[in-house]
Amino acid sequence: MGFEQEWSRLRTEATQAVDNQSSSMQLNQLAPDGGGSAAPPSPLAPGGSSGTFGSTPAQKRAAASKIENDLKPTTQWASDLADESTNNAITGFGGWDTCAGLKKVKTTWETQVKMLLGRLEREQNALLGARSMFLRNDVATYDGFGPLNRKSGLDGLGR
Repeated sequence: MGFEQEWSRLRTEATQAVDNQSSSMQLNQLAPDGGGSAAPPSPLAPGGSSGTFGSTPAQKRAAASKIENDLKPTTQWASDLADESTNNAITGFGGWDTCAGLKKVKTTWETQVKMLLGRLEREQNALLGARSMFLRNDVATYDGFGPLNRKSGLDGLGR
């Protein structure tokens, strides 16, 4: 059998296999009373799933602490463990093409770990800085109403 005949046979078999499969859809949300679909509740809508929106400063500090004391050290530990194993493999395969591949993998791994640790650091800083950001935003909004709060030369004339 030549290439063209085999390729044609394989395409036909693949098309038939796709045609014989049934497709289905799964909805991950229950329909409201009476059927139909509903949009997911907005986090700003009252009475959402938790009844609250946002988090407390204590929750933000706890999350930042979890990143600092658990996620970052564990990620670094896993990276160091992989580095040790990879270095041993690179040494063991010295002079082989596999060694060059392992060096490339190690470089990629180190780049990805550095990016992940940087992301964790940024998330931690964002959690810790959220209060300051909201406070600055509130002050800026208040200052925006400043012109409305100024005394007018006409104030008190009607008394």
